[in-house]
Amino acid sequence: MEENLLIVGKILRPHGNCGAVLVRVESDLPQRFDPGSRLLLEEEGAYRELVVEDKKVSGKNLILKFTGIFTRDDAEKLRGELVARPVNSRLPEGEFWVHELLGLHVVSTEGEELGIVRDVLFGPVQDLLEIEGERGVFIVPFVAEFVKDVDINKKEIVIKLIEGLVP
Repeated sequence: MEENLLIVGKILRPHGNCGAVLVRVESDLPQRFDPGSRLLLEEEGAYRELVVEDKKVSGKNLILKFTGIFTRDDAEKLRGELVARPVNSRLPEGEFWVHELLGLHVVSTEGEELGIVRDVLFGPVQDLLEIEGERGVFIVPFVAEFVKDVDINKKEIVIKLIEGLVP
């Protein structure tokens, strides 16, 4: 996939006989799959645009029906394919793409090097940064109380340390 594309799901298998597919969602924005949404599928080095016609929730996955995919055989051809969207660089202030945060250096407000962002975990109340450094692996809530600055250009996140936050 190209750098300016963001993978938002993977087609797992056909669902039913009318061309629907079961999709594992790899996005925290469910509206990306609303009817009328345009998604991209890589096929033989080119990108095919798929338009979502219908969406149903199936546990942690979605059942999607795309315009122009009419039969189970049509849907079977999509098995295992990654679904992407163009990266929209115009996120609201203070919001970031996960791939922008991974690998950023984390320092304390006092300038102490704490490690790098290894993962972003999505929680029901707030997202969490998983940081790995010399002190081990630890989790920091991705909220303004702890995260004081995120500078994508400097590749740095500044966090306020409190007792018990870092091992």
